[in-house]
Amino acid sequence: MSFKYELFVFFVLIIQGLFSRGLGAVKDIFVPFYLPDYTLGFCSRMLLGSIIYIFNKTPSEAFIHKLALTVYILTIIAASFVLGRLIKKNSGKRQKIIFSIVLLFITGPFTFVVFSLLLGMFDIYWLIFCVLSLFLLNKKYLRFFIPILCFMGIAINFGYILTFIPVVFIAMLYDLFNSEKNKIGAIFNFIITSISTGLSSLYFVFFGKSSLKVTQTEFNNYIIGKLGPSYNKENFFFHYYDYYFFENYNNQKLEYSSPFEYITDTIKYIFSLIDDPYFYVRIFFVFLLISFAFVFLWFVFYKNTDKKQNKFIIILMMLLPLIFFIMSLFSTDILRWASAVIFSEFIMILFFIYRKDNAFEKSIDNLLIKYENNKPLFIIFFCFYISCIYENFSSF
Repeated sequence: MSFKYELFVFFVLIIQGLFSRGLGAVKDIFVPFYLPDYTLGFCSRMLLGSIIYIFNKTPSEAFIHKLALTVYILTIIAASFVLGRLIKKNSGKRQKIIFSIVLLFITGPFTFVVFSLLLGMFDIYWLIFCVLSLFLLNKKYLRFFIPILCFMGIAINFGYILTFIPVVFIAMLYDLFNSEKNKIGAIFNFIITSISTGLSSLYFVFFGKSSLKVTQTEFNNYIIGKLGPSYNKENFFFHYYDYYFFENYNNQKLEYSSPFEYITDTIKYIFSLIDDPYFYVRIFFVFLLISFAFVFLWFVFYKNTDKKQNKFIIILMMLLPLIFFIMSLFSTDILRWASAVIFSEFIMILFFIYRKDNAFEKSIDNLLIKYENNKPLFIIFFCFYISCIYENFSSF
């Protein structure tokens, strides 16, 4: 059996990782993220630290570096296998267009390269839980593990709620609308996942911090005690944990006359942290261009779809980039938010290819015709798209 496509994808991803500045060491600022555990309370951002705590109560920086690198390498191996198999399941001209989509996916400025640039951040676990959820959707019994995966994603970091959970629910709606054999199972799974995810989100966002058994000072001392004497304490990002305690969070007052006043104050604070406006302008510009390309694809799909329910799914995919703009108002991590949205767009494209949606396959064929009629334009876009990755390299 030939593994040429799997090996090609792996080669591209590993070279990309080696050439990025992030691969090889977890940034000092990320190391403490792996240390809070459930002995302190039951909050989001503590799941991974609690799992590590079972095996290693005082993990060293070297241990955390090896763990993050191992997860990254295993992820790209799994991605190489899945994407290679997806390409091989098709043939002829359709295989060429799917290969092109995969190539755009793995070489983009907001996909796998972000995991190497930000090695050690929890976003890679979000991707793993999201993709696993989509794989389990059409499995009669295994699909009922999806609520657990959603819970785990939120427990890793509640940013999962507005990054990858939307695409999980969009895929679940598609499965619900298009299931023929086990419609009741799809409905039941959607209801269970919706309720459990809603309750998990409410708890971790609004009530989790009330479970803490320590003060903020005791919490910080606990983390520093785990880090050991070799860690440079100046790199310890105390404010990452301020949310737990809401003591002087973002240097904001604790009482507001209205939610609008709180939102305005938070946005002002976030914009005050921006030290490189040019970087943000670049990210916004590139994100907009790529998003327009996705909207164009979804519009073609919309025209080829007869089912009203599927048209609703496509409209949701067109609106997905709004998540990036919403998240960017409340956090300076815009590269992560852009990555989450672009990953979600590609995941759904590959999901439709995997599920062999007739209307989407027709859309792919239409794109192939447009490509053959406008090759120079597509080549210019592809060159621009790949060149954007070096902008990310130069920013870290």
